[in-house]
Amino acid sequence: MNSAVNKVLRARPVDPLSALASMLLDQAKNSLPVVDRVVAKKVYLQESATVQGLKVQVYLRYQGRTEMRFEHTLTFD
Repeated sequence: MNSAVNKVLRARPVDPLSALASMLLDQAKNSLPVVDRVVAKKVYLQESATVQGLKVQVYLRYQGRTEMRFEHTLTFD
């Protein structure tokens, strides 16, 4: 960031903010979320030991952070 600002200040273009924005966009790396882990565990529904389900959680890693981004409970007899 500092090098881009210094380069724009040295060049002194007519519109320094647009020049800075275009330089930063050109240097930016595209990153996509990555599946970090999938967790599945048996759960009991309706506070009863006879009604069971499977809770699936999907964790994604994006920009250095890992968070749970999807959760679904599957029911079965």
